[in-house]
Amino acid sequence: MSRKENLISELHPRKGTWKIAVCITDMWDVKKHNGRQAIDMVLIDQMGVKIGATLWQELFPEFQPKLTLGCSYLIQNIKVVDNQSEYKVSPIPYLLYFVKTTSVKEVERLEIPANVHVITEIADIISGIAPRHTLVDFVGVVAEVIERKIVNPAYKVTVKLRDNRLFSLYF
Repeated sequence: MSRKENLISELHPRKGTWKIAVCITDMWDVKKHNGRQAIDMVLIDQMGVKIGATLWQELFPEFQPKLTLGCSYLIQNIKVVDNQSEYKVSPIPYLLYFVKTTSVKEVERLEIPANVHVITEIADIISGIAPRHTLVDFVGVVAEVIERKIVNPAYKVTVKLRDNRLFSLYF
Protein backbone atom coordinates (compact mmCIF):
# COMPACT_ATOMS: atom_id res chain seq x y z
CA MET A 1 0.00 0.00 0.00
CA SER A 2 1.33 3.40 -0.95
CA ARG A 3 1.87 6.02 1.75
CA LYS A 4 -0.38 9.07 1.86
CA GLU A 5 1.08 12.28 0.49
CA ASN A 6 1.66 15.01 3.04
CA LEU A 7 1.28 18.77 2.72
CA ILE A 8 4.17 21.02 3.75
CA SER A 9 2.04 22.33 6.63
CA GLU A 10 1.92 18.78 8.08
CA LEU A 11 5.70 18.32 8.25
CA HIS A 12 7.56 18.15 11.57
CA PRO A 13 10.87 16.62 12.76
CA ARG A 14 9.31 13.95 15.01
CA LYS A 15 8.53 11.66 12.06
CA GLY A 16 11.00 10.35 9.51
CA THR A 17 8.91 9.03 6.64
CA TRP A 18 7.38 11.87 4.65
CA LYS A 19 5.99 11.85 1.14
CA ILE A 20 5.46 15.26 -0.47
CA ALA A 21 4.50 16.46 -3.94
CA VAL A 22 6.18 19.81 -4.63
CA CYS A 23 7.44 22.14 -7.33
CA ILE A 24 10.87 23.83 -7.19
CA THR A 25 10.19 27.58 -7.36
CA ASP A 26 13.75 28.76 -6.79
CA MET A 27 17.19 27.15 -6.66
CA TRP A 28 20.69 28.54 -6.07
CA ASP A 29 24.24 27.42 -5.23
CA VAL A 30 25.62 28.42 -1.85
CA LYS A 31 28.75 28.05 0.19
CA LYS A 32 27.65 27.48 3.77
CA HIS A 33 29.38 28.93 6.84
CA ASN A 34 31.21 25.63 7.40
CA GLY A 35 32.74 25.82 3.90
CA ARG A 36 30.55 23.07 2.47
CA GLN A 37 28.81 23.68 -0.83
CA ALA A 38 25.10 23.13 -1.17
CA ILE A 39 22.13 23.82 -3.38
CA ASP A 40 19.32 25.63 -1.58
CA MET A 41 15.80 25.47 -2.94
CA VAL A 42 12.33 26.79 -2.31
CA LEU A 43 9.65 24.12 -2.66
CA ILE A 44 5.91 24.77 -2.94
CA ASP A 45 3.00 22.36 -2.50
CA GLN A 46 -0.51 22.32 -3.98
CA MET A 47 -1.75 24.69 -1.24
CA GLY A 48 0.85 27.32 -2.15
CA VAL A 49 2.83 26.74 1.07
CA LYS A 50 6.61 27.10 0.70
CA ILE A 51 9.55 25.56 2.55
CA GLY A 52 13.32 25.68 2.15
CA ALA A 53 15.32 22.59 1.21
CA THR A 54 19.07 21.92 1.13
CA LEU A 55 21.03 19.44 -0.96
CA TRP A 56 24.56 19.01 0.42
CA GLN A 57 27.56 18.61 -1.93
CA GLU A 58 28.18 14.94 -1.11
CA LEU A 59 24.75 14.12 -2.60
CA PHE A 60 25.17 16.26 -5.76
CA PRO A 61 25.97 13.24 -8.00
CA GLU A 62 22.79 11.45 -6.92
CA PHE A 63 20.26 14.29 -6.98
CA GLN A 64 21.55 17.32 -8.92
CA PRO A 65 20.85 15.84 -12.39
CA LYS A 66 17.28 15.00 -11.32
CA LEU A 67 16.30 18.45 -9.99
CA THR A 68 15.14 21.20 -12.35
CA LEU A 69 13.71 24.61 -11.52
CA GLY A 70 9.99 24.76 -12.29
CA CYS A 71 9.45 21.00 -12.29
CA SER A 72 7.27 19.01 -9.89
CA TYR A 73 8.46 16.03 -7.88
CA LEU A 74 7.25 13.34 -5.56
CA ILE A 75 9.85 13.26 -2.78
CA GLN A 76 10.00 10.58 -0.10
CA ASN A 77 12.16 10.10 3.00
CA ILE A 78 13.38 13.68 3.18
CA LYS A 79 14.70 14.82 6.56
CA VAL A 80 12.75 17.55 8.39
CA VAL A 81 14.80 19.68 10.79
CA ASP A 82 14.19 22.79 12.87
CA ASN A 83 15.23 25.83 10.84
CA GLN A 84 17.95 27.50 12.93
CA SER A 85 18.98 29.82 10.09
CA GLU A 86 18.71 33.56 10.54
CA TYR A 87 17.18 33.75 7.07
CA LYS A 88 14.08 31.73 6.18
CA VAL A 89 12.27 31.31 2.88
CA SER A 90 8.88 31.00 4.59
CA PRO A 91 7.26 31.25 8.02
CA ILE A 92 7.34 27.42 8.26
CA PRO A 93 9.75 26.72 11.18
CA TYR A 94 11.37 23.74 9.44
CA LEU A 95 13.88 23.05 6.69
CA LEU A 96 14.24 19.95 4.50
CA TYR A 97 17.49 18.05 3.93
CA PHE A 98 18.01 15.52 1.17
CA VAL A 99 19.62 12.36 2.58
CA LYS A 100 20.96 9.15 1.01
CA THR A 101 17.61 7.38 1.40
CA THR A 102 15.59 10.23 -0.15
CA SER A 103 13.85 9.29 -3.37
CA VAL A 104 12.93 11.84 -6.03
CA LYS A 105 10.58 11.19 -8.93
CA GLU A 106 9.53 13.83 -11.45
CA VAL A 107 5.74 13.97 -11.75
CA GLU A 108 3.20 16.07 -13.61
CA ARG A 109 1.00 17.75 -11.04
CA LEU A 110 -1.06 20.56 -12.52
CA GLU A 111 -2.56 21.34 -9.09
CA ILE A 112 0.85 22.51 -7.82
CA PRO A 113 1.44 26.16 -8.77
CA ALA A 114 4.79 27.10 -10.30
CA ASN A 115 4.96 29.87 -7.70
CA VAL A 116 2.74 32.02 -5.51
CA HIS A 117 3.64 35.65 -4.91
CA VAL A 118 2.22 37.40 -1.86
CA ILE A 119 3.19 41.00 -2.48
CA THR A 120 4.46 42.93 0.56
CA GLU A 121 4.36 46.71 0.53
CA ILE A 122 7.78 48.35 0.88
CA ALA A 123 6.26 50.57 3.59
CA ASP A 124 5.49 47.40 5.59
CA ILE A 125 9.12 46.29 5.27
CA ILE A 126 10.42 49.69 6.42
CA SER A 127 7.98 49.91 9.35
CA GLY A 128 8.71 46.36 10.55
CA ILE A 129 5.21 45.03 9.91
CA ALA A 130 6.58 42.51 7.39
CA PRO A 131 8.31 39.46 8.92
CA ARG A 132 12.02 40.02 9.47
CA HIS A 133 14.54 37.50 8.13
CA THR A 134 11.89 35.84 5.94
CA LEU A 135 11.71 35.95 2.16
CA VAL A 136 9.04 38.38 0.97
CA ASP A 137 7.89 39.42 -2.47
CA PHE A 138 7.55 43.09 -3.33
CA VAL A 139 7.25 45.21 -6.43
CA GLY A 140 9.79 47.97 -6.78
CA VAL A 141 12.44 49.58 -8.93
CA VAL A 142 16.19 49.71 -8.34
CA ALA A 143 16.59 53.47 -8.03
CA GLU A 144 20.32 53.49 -7.33
CA VAL A 145 23.26 51.14 -6.76
CA ILE A 146 24.86 52.39 -3.55
CA GLU A 147 27.80 50.02 -3.12
CA ARG A 148 29.35 46.88 -4.61
CA LYS A 149 31.87 44.79 -2.72
CA ILE A 150 33.21 41.30 -2.37
CA VAL A 151 32.76 39.91 1.13
CA ASN A 152 34.74 36.71 1.66
CA PRO A 153 34.03 35.57 -1.27
CA ALA A 154 30.34 36.47 -1.63
CA TYR A 155 29.47 39.48 -3.74
CA LYS A 156 27.38 42.08 -1.90
CA VAL A 157 25.45 44.85 -3.62
CA THR A 158 23.66 47.57 -1.67
CA VAL A 159 20.83 49.13 -3.64
CA LYS A 160 18.15 51.73 -3.09
CA LEU A 161 14.72 50.43 -4.06
CA ARG A 162 11.65 52.53 -4.75
CA ASP A 163 8.01 51.61 -5.17
CA ASN A 164 5.29 53.61 -6.91
CA ARG A 165 4.64 55.65 -3.80
CA LEU A 166 8.30 56.76 -3.60
CA PHE A 167 9.10 54.84 -0.38
CA SER A 168 12.77 53.89 -0.36
CA LEU A 169 14.47 50.86 1.08
CA TYR A 170 18.19 50.02 1.21
CA PHE A 171 19.47 46.45 0.78
